[in-house]
Amino acid sequence: MTTTTEAATITTPRTTTAVEVTSVTTQRASTTTEAVPFTFTTVTEPATTPTVTTTTKAASVTTPTAMTSPTTEASITDGVCRVSGYQHYTSFDGRRFEFQGTCKYVMTEIPGASGAPPALRVEVKNENWKGLRVAMTTEVIVSLNETQIHLQSGRRGHIKVNGVTVNLPVNLHEGRIVVFRKGAYSILKTSFGLTVNYDMVHNVFVTLPSRYQGQTCGLCGNFNAEPSDDFTIRNGSVVNSAFFFGKSWMSEESPGCNHGCSDNCTVVENTEDIMANSSCKIMQDPRGPFSACHLHVDPTPYIADCVYESSLTRGDTIVLCQSIEAYVTSCQKAGVDIQNWRNSSFCATQCPMNSHYELCSGERCQDTCAAALVQAHCGPTCLEGCFCDQGYLRSGDTCVKAEQCGCVHDGRYYNVGEHVWLSNCSQKCSCSSPGNFQCAMSSCSADQKCVVKGGRLACQDHLSICTVTGDPHYFTFDGAEASFQGACAYEVSQTSESSNFSFRVIAENRHRGNKKVSFVSRVDIRLSLNGISKRIIVGQSRSVQVDGVLTRLPANIGSLATITYKGRVVLVKTTQNMEVQYDGVSTLLIRAGSEYQNKLTGVCGNFNGKPDDDKLLPNGTKAKNDQEFGNSWKSDTSTTGCKDMVQTPNWLPEDAGHEVKKICGIITNHTGPFEDCHWYEDPEPFYSACLYDLTLYGKDNVMVYSAIGSYEQVCKAHGVTIHTWCPEGYCCLLDSCDILACSDDEWCGEADEKYTCNKYETHNRQDLYDFNLICEGSKSCLSFSRSLLSANGIPAESLHLADASCVGTLEDDRIVFPFGNISQSCGSQLKVNSTHAVYSNAIEGHYIQQKGPIILQDKLIHIDFSCAYPLSINLSFLWAIHVVPSVVNMSLPNGQGHLEASLILYKDSNYSQLIPVCPVILTISERVYISIEVTDVDTTQFVLQLRSCWATPTIDPSSTVRWDLIRNECPVSNNGSVSLEGHNLPTIKRFSFSAFEFIGDSHMIYIHCQVNLCNIQTSVCSTMCSSRSARAAQASPVAQGSLISTGPFVYGSGAMSDTPAYVESPSNNKNNNSNNNDDELHEILTLQALLSGSHHSAATCLPLLLLLCWLVIVMS
Repeated sequence: MTTTTEAATITTPRTTTAVEVTSVTTQRASTTTEAVPFTFTTVTEPATTPTVTTTTKAASVTTPTAMTSPTTEASITDGVCRVSGYQHYTSFDGRRFEFQGTCKYVMTEIPGASGAPPALRVEVKNENWKGLRVAMTTEVIVSLNETQIHLQSGRRGHIKVNGVTVNLPVNLHEGRIVVFRKGAYSILKTSFGLTVNYDMVHNVFVTLPSRYQGQTCGLCGNFNAEPSDDFTIRNGSVVNSAFFFGKSWMSEESPGCNHGCSDNCTVVENTEDIMANSSCKIMQDPRGPFSACHLHVDPTPYIADCVYESSLTRGDTIVLCQSIEAYVTSCQKAGVDIQNWRNSSFCATQCPMNSHYELCSGERCQDTCAAALVQAHCGPTCLEGCFCDQGYLRSGDTCVKAEQCGCVHDGRYYNVGEHVWLSNCSQKCSCSSPGNFQCAMSSCSADQKCVVKGGRLACQDHLSICTVTGDPHYFTFDGAEASFQGACAYEVSQTSESSNFSFRVIAENRHRGNKKVSFVSRVDIRLSLNGISKRIIVGQSRSVQVDGVLTRLPANIGSLATITYKGRVVLVKTTQNMEVQYDGVSTLLIRAGSEYQNKLTGVCGNFNGKPDDDKLLPNGTKAKNDQEFGNSWKSDTSTTGCKDMVQTPNWLPEDAGHEVKKICGIITNHTGPFEDCHWYEDPEPFYSACLYDLTLYGKDNVMVYSAIGSYEQVCKAHGVTIHTWCPEGYCCLLDSCDILACSDDEWCGEADEKYTCNKYETHNRQDLYDFNLICEGSKSCLSFSRSLLSANGIPAESLHLADASCVGTLEDDRIVFPFGNISQSCGSQLKVNSTHAVYSNAIEGHYIQQKGPIILQDKLIHIDFSCAYPLSINLSFLWAIHVVPSVVNMSLPNGQGHLEASLILYKDSNYSQLIPVCPVILTISERVYISIEVTDVDTTQFVLQLRSCWATPTIDPSSTVRWDLIRNECPVSNNGSVSLEGHNLPTIKRFSFSAFEFIGDSHMIYIHCQVNLCNIQTSVCSTMCSSRSARAAQASPVAQGSLISTGPFVYGSGAMSDTPAYVESPSNNKNNNSNNNDDELHEILTLQALLSGSHHSAATCLPLLLLLCWLVIVMS
């Protein structure tokens, strides 16, 4: 196939039998170089090397269908450019310089003709190392016409081809490009002689044949044998500054990148002293392991680099070893056999499972499952590194038994179980077993598109997904991955540009009994459209609040969104092509349409299709690590005192045990329940997250559900049906958690094979399970925090009151035990002293607790408590609906009990017609009927006593002007103006009196009464009244009891009462003042019912609902 374009392309002629150089232009001494168009031509006979030819159009690259002989190793005339360590560059012509830029730069390129894109370009992407002012190479990008290959730091065994992640080795374009792993290096070779070696850490070597002299540009120089003009910038000028030289070759500006120091760069002094005390000198030891290399590769610049880096990092041993590795590679590439320089205490290499370290690999590229792809290209050069043990072969980044090897198809290697889309999503292919690669025609559905995300070609829904799951792990819209365990609220995603619609999603993370990990425990969603804003909060129990109001689902939030349940997930679906899903456990999904591309910020990234720039700080600079990245997006809604992530747990996938790998393997099992989802969502990130979570947190049912269920939730978002997947021996339905219905301040966990609700907050065990005792007569109860009981291993269902039939009930997040004070309910015991009635009870329980695999322990619970009620009750008025009476809720000091009493006004002697809450007209001498009642009193023990009642012209019950109505339970007057009503109810006292007026300007009267309880078991509670007894007690002090008042009663000025008004004498005034002290009258609320009218005896009433009123009686 031949493709003709203005840019260089790959072609394959069929009849060419010879190669001829028609034009070669080389400039050796000049400061500029003219790029020569070239064509690599296919030969039908063995050929030694491709050649460069001139064409009239843009250059075309023609390469053989299969290389007939291995590409030769670098000859003495080949150009080698390298960058090692902290950006120590050596050009093709040998010029050394340092450049600490952290952007993407052209290392070398061969320009295209007439302004066409270069046919060859090698770029490096650099990043700062551990916050220091030095950079390291983290990515190498090789572009060959339309093929772009990414080699990324730390991704051993994998590369990206045009954005798609593939396993090594790979053979592209029928052998014109091969990439394989040898020792510590990933090596790219082409049919025209380009070789790129990258150790996936910091060392990069680029080799070009000598025929390209004078045709290159970039940081590697122009390859013309003149080091002096290597600092040629893009416009052809030569500069003296490495800073300006490097800056000019920036190919792409990454967010937050910079070009390092232009002056005042770090200078290492006293290098000789440092050298004397440094292990760097091992490289120049004449009797050391590198002595044979000294004649071939001068160690001096490598030692200088080593001293510089060791000084900068204060002797960091890892950096020291990496510095020496650069010299090791140069020596081995020069064909020198060096001696073993590592040992168990110096630069020891830790190799993965089923592999070991070797100093010299020789031609060992054949220790791979796909040796046929690269066996002609490996070459004899020694390279140190890790190699598979005997009987194992390399499969991607692991070593496996030969019978576990995967499949080779079209020059690429696939692991067993790997699912891939090929040919622009027109084929679904899989490696179902070793050597068995099968494809079937397919296509994306109408609402999907074929895209590359996270290194995979796949059919994706029109909504892209960002996933937050586990402890938590973040998988961005563009496929980047981050993990951090902060326990605050974080800005997950939000629109960065102002428009008619905006959204902001905040996730609150909390610890759940393990400080190493945290989980999404609440989601805060802010939506705004055309000036209308709503705040939606989805809690741990999947409860939903809209603008602070608890909302039942489904709910329609106007023009903004709908909120529904979708299985176990709360789905907030906006009208603007964006939605949020939260499962109430730990998994949060945000889905956004393509219109939001490059318009988002937050932990989920900027949604621009480039995963490499997702981990940005709010100021646009790139984060040094996941810890800094996550903490930088801490929300201003975070709870005061929440904990940022301080240190990343030290964990490797190899730390996961066999059982954990078996459980998490359900996700990646190519014949398992998630097989169909593998086409749409890469399972590997979720598998790694599962290993992490179960290793650090544990393998209880809830954790297993969360770790695997997150992948299920993503799969369902893609429309994939998932069948039962729960591991054997586990329960993944979480029915028990649903039954417990934990509150939003609790999390559902498992201990000793029992599910419990646990508080997020940490409590001291001495808090006695956060008890709350309420003493309110028949409404009394004792409650405990369910989560604190659980935290102490106490099952709530094992507890009861003294009466075993009185068990607790769940109210919100508390276990409540109701009991009363009537008839000693639930086993309560009564004791009476001179001032109080004390009801006592106890919480009791018995359960068996397992300690370890073979020990069972009996546990007994006994918690005593009591409620003390005063025998004297202070009363005040609280008006009820439709009635005049006022009801008092008394709270005695020290949390003791209180009883409820009320004073009710009636119109008739049958006490059947209530005086309503509206104006009532009373005339002088008209009877007023009053009933005082106490509720929640044990009538087998107590009766109500009406100690005294009196009237005052003001609200003050201790007024010096007063008229006594009742004293010592007896009417003061014998003329019938006051009368006690007889009845047999021990908790009710009734009396009536005739309306009257005080002498003077006052037209109001207030009635006050004192009541108390009398213990009929220990006291005489009845009183015989006579005219003598009442009058004899007239001047007695007010007994200590409880005061209840009503009024004012207001009369008109046109009528006078026949009943004489009473004005307290000075002697009586003194007597009363000495007894009506403030301490006796504390908490007295005198409630006045307003009644007004004229000389008429009837009134028209309008009922007032839910209204507190004052009672005023107008008399005429």
